[in-house]
Amino acid sequence: MNQEQADGEETGIALINLMIQAMDSVTKLRQWFYETNGLTPVQFRALVILFEADKKGMTQSDLSRKLNVSRANVTTLIDRMEAKGYVRRSSNETDKRSLYVSITEQTANMMQTLLPKSDLFVKETFAFLSQEERAMMRRIANKVIDSMNEASAKIIDAKRKE
Repeated sequence: MNQEQADGEETGIALINLMIQAMDSVTKLRQWFYETNGLTPVQFRALVILFEADKKGMTQSDLSRKLNVSRANVTTLIDRMEAKGYVRRSSNETDKRSLYVSITEQTANMMQTLLPKSDLFVKETFAFLSQEERAMMRRIANKVIDSMNEASAKIIDAKRKE
């Protein structure tokens, strides 16, 4: 038994596995919500980002960064969403090498209906937590994200210096 276990704390691996298990449970519920509305999780995230953008939309590169996916992946995503009529591409007048992507009017109307449903679904999903527990979960999640991003940046920086 190591010191962490003796103190009643989770081991590092156990804590990571617990976080993954919790996220998997949430993901399964959200997956059901997306599928019942004809979307994939990444399509929903992209549509929310585009819905919150201004009317002209944003460049594919900007969407790629906000989704934290490669440009190739966002191109495939946009191709599929464009085929379904969710988004449209338009030329970027200031940079002919890039395209803007924006939601269609029909998608904007769909999102105005879907976002309140999504908010209610999330609220109901986490109804077992008190307001204080949800605030604590948010603080801890942000702390984990910030810490992991910082650690990743250090690793990438060290690799570049090699």
